[in-house]
Amino acid sequence: MAKNRPARVISKKHLARLERERRQARAIVIGAIVVLVAVIGMVVYAVLDKAYFQVRRPIARVNGEKILVGEFQTRARIRKLELINYYIQYYQFALMFGITDPATDPTLSETFLELRSRMTAVNLGPETLDECINAVLIRQYAAAHGIQVTEEDIERRIQESFNYYPQGTPTPSPTATPVVYPTLSATDLAFVTPTFTPTRVPTATPDPAASPTPAPTATATLSATATATPTPTEYTFEGYQSNYQQAVEYYRSTIGLSEADFRRIFHEDALYRQRVYDIITADVPREQEQVWARHILVMDETTALTVRNMLLQGADFAEVAAQYSLDTSNATSSGDLGWFGPGKMEAAFEEAAFALQPGEISQPVQTRFGYHIIQVLARQVRPLTEDEYRQARDRHFENWLKEQKEQANIYYYIDVAANSRELWALIPPDPDLDTELQKALSGMAP
Repeated sequence: MAKNRPARVISKKHLARLERERRQARAIVIGAIVVLVAVIGMVVYAVLDKAYFQVRRPIARVNGEKILVGEFQTRARIRKLELINYYIQYYQFALMFGITDPATDPTLSETFLELRSRMTAVNLGPETLDECINAVLIRQYAAAHGIQVTEEDIERRIQESFNYYPQGTPTPSPTATPVVYPTLSATDLAFVTPTFTPTRVPTATPDPAASPTPAPTATATLSATATATPTPTEYTFEGYQSNYQQAVEYYRSTIGLSEADFRRIFHEDALYRQRVYDIITADVPREQEQVWARHILVMDETTALTVRNMLLQGADFAEVAAQYSLDTSNATSSGDLGWFGPGKMEAAFEEAAFALQPGEISQPVQTRFGYHIIQVLARQVRPLTEDEYRQARDRHFENWLKEQKEQANIYYYIDVAANSRELWALIPPDPDLDTELQKALSGMAP
């Protein structure tokens, strides 16, 4: 018969140790769970911050209307993609003309360098922010003046941008009326250097009696051959829809642009801008005061004063220009700049030129090119060509936008100076120039 084992006596000290071990194990488990939840929370927050919270943060407020980071980044991607496409176009054209390395070609390197510079955050940031603000100002003006853009308007514009005209191809615009310029007065002509007119060289008139009569040559008679007339392929609604979807997919896959943003930014915004533009520029005159001027460009002020004194003492302007002017484009043509109106020259040059009367010679005028001595030959109110009129309207509209911005109540939530790292950090890294260039080159035929 087995002996009975004595019952194990559990002391209070032992119970206390077991309880302490259970608490430690529970604390470790809870701590691990807390750490795991914290890590998961941080990951989730990072994803949400990038995908939702960050893009919903305001970057600026224009007359009470907020511009969100997401809108800024969307427009930055579009602007950068446009610059990339310009870069690719130049690159592909260069390859077609036999340039093996367009990026280092001396004739194109400056263009490529400028495009790359415009893609950097230091330039892209302020330009994109201005674009966002201008879009808000234009829409606010439109709302205040009852200007509306409907879905039908947007759809019509999209169709036209894809050359689809369901109601028929629009009638071409009438040819512009030739511009007739006023004649110069005798006073104006007194300051113009006479232009050499070459003497016409007489041509010999053949003597019919002395000239042998050429023998007639046999002319082959071509028989009429029936030629098949190609039948144009009809551009159907389905074809337009296919092209439209390809464009939407291109922007979606390249920069993540939604179809709604594609319609809003490329077409709705463009319609609002055009309608406001037409109203603001409706009274821009089709003529403007212009000056006909010539100049001599030198490197320093001392030389400029020397040149001016020579002219005041009666030296021939054309001879002095040929001897001293650094402007090789017109040094041999008396420094002639032709007629120009406001907005064509640098501000200091333009201000000095328009302050002169015909025949007067300016003091030295400094610009980024050097020092100029200017003489105005004539002043007239002249009609504008269609191209000049469009440029005048563009300048008027840009000045109006500048005034609207100066008068608006604009608050910035971050530092938006040109060298602001806070602004730079908001510029998305995509699209990437080198990646898009390689994609384009790989798709070129060998």
